[in-house]
Amino acid sequence: MNQTKLNESGQGMSEYLILVMLIAIASIAATRTVGKSVYNKLDQIHDSLETVTIESVQKK
Repeated sequence: MNQTKLNESGQGMSEYLILVMLIAIASIAATRTVGKSVYNKLDQIHDSLETVTIESVQKK
């Protein structure tokens, strides 16, 4: 009976580790996706700012 209780405890820990790993993988995937979007937007802003001159700002 004691041996069975130890096996169940290990099973619970394994399930917990699998769950943590799945959450970590999902978090990494989400961060990479959002990071690419943010990078692309910042790159667009950078490209737009490169074309700005003092003259174009003063005209407005």
